[in-house]
Amino acid sequence: MPASTENESLIIESVPSIESIWQEWSELAVRSDNMFSTPEWASIWWRHFGQGHKLRLSTCRNESRDLVAIFPLYYWRRWPIRVLRFIGHGPGDELGPVVAPDDRRIVAAELLRTLKRERYDVLLAEQLPGLSEWNLLLPGNRILSQGDSPVVRLDYTDWDEYLRSRSQKLRRNIRRQERDLLNSFRVCFRLADDPERFGVDIDTF
Repeated sequence: MPASTENESLIIESVPSIESIWQEWSELAVRSDNMFSTPEWASIWWRHFGQGHKLRLSTCRNESRDLVAIFPLYYWRRWPIRVLRFIGHGPGDELGPVVAPDDRRIVAAELLRTLKRERYDVLLAEQLPGLSEWNLLLPGNRILSQGDSPVVRLDYTDWDEYLRSRSQKLRRNIRRQERDLLNSFRVCFRLADDPERFGVDIDTF
């Protein structure tokens, strides 16, 4: 789907569950280029950490009814102050709206419109990619910290070559952890490239 234009009218709708938009969510997650924006990740996280909390899930669609963004929010705390957060915080490295990078700027304004419909005191938005776009969200917002996304660039021919490029301390720790695994379990390595097994692989991860 092509990127939406800034003068296009976007439609915000509440949805009852992650499962109700699973297929569309999966397709949008591919365009977002972020594994932490997949419905598999969101559903597993919600199953383990969302109990007792209220989900506030919204979609953002263009005039053709194509899905442009998903706002996976929930009420993390409701007393003494009402705090909204994005699903996935803690183990997730890249959070926020599920949206293709080219659409972040126009979606930021729609997220603000969505937030105005909620009864909340604080939006605690962590690990947002492309901070310059999301910084337009709220006048007077406060940035608590900034950092680089954790990335390992695997421009190496094999695992041993990668390890040789790291510090002696890191090599020692990794080798020790490998020995502990091999001594305690039957270990095998497999590339997670089978779509039929992806749900199981994410669960295992």
